[in-house]
Amino acid sequence: MKEVPPTVLEPLSRILKGALSWEIYPGSPLLTVDKIYDWLDSLISNVRREDNTYIMKDEPEEAVKLYLLVSKTLEESARRINDKDISPGLMLNSQRLHRDIDRTFEYAATNYAQKSYEFAKNGEYEKSNEYISKAEIFRYGIKSKAYADMEKEVSDSLNKMIKDMSLELFKEFRGLRARDIGQRAREFIAQTATRFLGSKEEISQIDKEQRSGLSSSVEKPQDIIPDQISIRNDFEQLKEKPGWYFWSVYLVADDNLINKIDHVVYTQLSTFSQSVQKVEDPTGGFKLSATGWSEFQIKADIHFKNGETITKHHWLNFGR
Repeated sequence: MKEVPPTVLEPLSRILKGALSWEIYPGSPLLTVDKIYDWLDSLISNVRREDNTYIMKDEPEEAVKLYLLVSKTLEESARRINDKDISPGLMLNSQRLHRDIDRTFEYAATNYAQKSYEFAKNGEYEKSNEYISKAEIFRYGIKSKAYADMEKEVSDSLNKMIKDMSLELFKEFRGLRARDIGQRAREFIAQTATRFLGSKEEISQIDKEQRSGLSSSVEKPQDIIPDQISIRNDFEQLKEKPGWYFWSVYLVADDNLINKIDHVVYTQLSTFSQSVQKVEDPTGGFKLSATGWSEFQIKADIHFKNGETITKHHWLNFGR
């Protein structure tokens, strides 16, 4: 496949790199979790913009490959992150991109058939046969051999991206001071190293002093563990407005932990008039309520009375 456009590659790489880091070390210092859905929004809009460019250049195959690469990367990232608040959103967007692939195949088949007809009408039969052959390739969509070939090509590209990025992460973790990371990070280093076949020379170049520094003891991690807090939502369909819901999102944790929280800042879609809202009332788990019709990702910055802050994400779900 052609080189991935920079407008797509940058957010795509950020998401994949974050997923590889998060897989072994949830809360990794190399992943800014609160930005992952900003990257996702940028990624989806840019890949659709590039799709239009490929279509205008009469290169629907490249559009399909780009959709496939992004879709497979989101699926792989969701699997590696394996977080109930993050992974569903990534999978949903991957599924939407697959629908875009179907539409691209349908458009290409129709467009090529129309061009074949126009060439035949003008007596350009060689050109007509060329385009009818292209139309046949796209006519069968994801069941075609052409799609299988494209899928294999994209999978090979993704596997190379994962290997290169894993090695990059390995080096970055090696460069961190021992007191900056915890045991999970050192486990990441050890496990990531086993993934590199034929990369021993590259790993051996990493400074030995950095590696020996990671074996020293580290301070006890903070006593507030993110996994002790989850986010849920309730919803109720509005009878007077079909398709609309009254919903509430809130924290779920034991009372002792809730009592340690000072306030929660919820960030919703930027299209909301009040996209960022601060909730200081602990009633109902710092509950935030609103009405709306679409599902989307909500970010919750949880601020504790001792000054610590953790970030959680939740996919607002209406049971669809």
